Amino acid sequence: MTMREASARAADVVVVGGGPAGSTAAASLAAQGLRVILLEQSRYESARFGEVLSPRVVPLLESLGVMRQFLAEGQLPSPGMVSVWGGLKDERPSLLNPYGDGWHVDRARFDNMLARAATNAGVTLYTGVRFKGVVRNAAGSGLTVAFSTENCAHTLHVRFLIDATGRSAKLARRLGARQERIDRLVTVVAVGETRTGADPRMLIEAAERGWWYSATLHSGRTVFAYLTDADLVPRAHAVSHSSVFDVALRSAPHTFARACGVPMSTPRVTSAASTRLVTPVGTDWLAVGDAAAAFDPLSAHGVPRAINSGLYAAQVVAAYLSEARPDNKQALVEEYGRQCDSNWSAYLGERQRAYGSEKRWPDSVFWQRRRSLTSNAAMMEGP
Repeated sequence: MTMREASARAADVVVVGGGPAGSTAAASLAAQGLRVILLEQSRYESARFGEVLSPRVVPLLESLGVMRQFLAEGQLPSPGMVSVWGGLKDERPSLLNPYGDGWHVDRARFDNMLARAATNAGVTLYTGVRFKGVVRNAAGSGLTVAFSTENCAHTLHVRFLIDATGRSAKLARRLGARQERIDRLVTVVAVGETRTGADPRMLIEAAERGWWYSATLHSGRTVFAYLTDADLVPRAHAVSHSSVFDVALRSAPHTFARACGVPMSTPRVTSAASTRLVTPVGTDWLAVGDAAAAFDPLSAHGVPRAINSGLYAAQVVAAYLSEARPDNKQALVEEYGRQCDSNWSAYLGERQRAYGSEKRWPDSVFWQRRRSLTSNAAMMEGP
C-alpha cells in the first residue's frame, strides 16, 4: 500500500515516548503555552512493566490534576509490602506511610490516562508511531524529525526534542550520546490466577540467583517477576524460559507458596538493566526518565521518579526556549546534566546498600557481581 506524505509541521517541542516521563513533560510544556507534539510507538493496548505504584505517586497525581481520573478508573489499593531479604522478613503496612496506600495498576491504562491529560493541556498526540530519523537543521538551530503513522509519513521541524524512549534512549544515541550500563539485569515475568484469600500485598524475596517480586494486578490476577542476569537465562525459546522460571521459583519459598498450583502464562523476558547516558543533554535536546538513567526495579523509584523527571525537564526546556543568549542556554542544559549525574550517584549508593544487605549465598555469581559493582570501573558500554 502506498504511503502518502503529510505536509511538514512546525512545533516548539517534540517529545518521543508517551510513558509517564514523556507525557508529564509534554503536558507541563503545553500548559506554559508552547506548541508540543507527543509521539508514542504503541496505542496503549499492550501490557506494560511496573504494576505497583508507591504511595509517593499520590501528591504527584494531585499536582498534575489527574487524581480524580485515577480514582475513577477503579485502581486497586495496595495495603503494604512484605520483604524477605537478608534472612529477615519485614512487613510494612501502608498506614505507616503519610501518603496512605500504594496502588496496583494496569500500567497501559495508567500511561494512557497521563497521555490524555497531556492532550487536554493542548498537546498533539500521535500513537502507533514508527520513528524514522532525526537530523539537525542546516541553519544550526532546531531539529527535523521524521516518523510515520499507518500509511502516512510526517516531518516535524522543532526547536527542541525530548527523548523519553526509555532504556533504549534511541534518539539520544542517534544524536551521538553514549550509554553506559552497570549490569545485565533482566526480568522473567509471568501472570497467574490469584487464589481466593491470597495476601494482596506486594512481596519481595531474595533468592540464590536473583530476587522475586509478586503483586496483585488491577485485573485481579497476580504478576510474578524474577530478576536475574541475562547470561543466567538461556537464550532460547519460551520452554527454556519456563524451565528457568520454575526452577528459580522453588528457591524462593514465600513466593513459591503464593504461586503453587496457580496456572501461569508463558514467561517473557525484558531488560531491567541499570543504564545511563554519559551526557543526557545536547544542543536543542535532552533525555528524560529512563532514557536519561534507568534504575534497578529494587530501588522502587519507578513512576514517581519518572513524573518528577518530566516536570524538571519541562522547566529546563521552557527556560531554554525563552532564553536569547546562547551561553545562558548552555548553562541551563549543563545544570540539567549535573543534576542527572547527582541523581545517578545517589542511586548507586542506594543500590549498593540494598544489595549489600543480603549476605547469604556468598558463592552465587549474581550476588558476587552486586558486591563488586562499587565503582565506575565496573561499568560496561551499552549496545
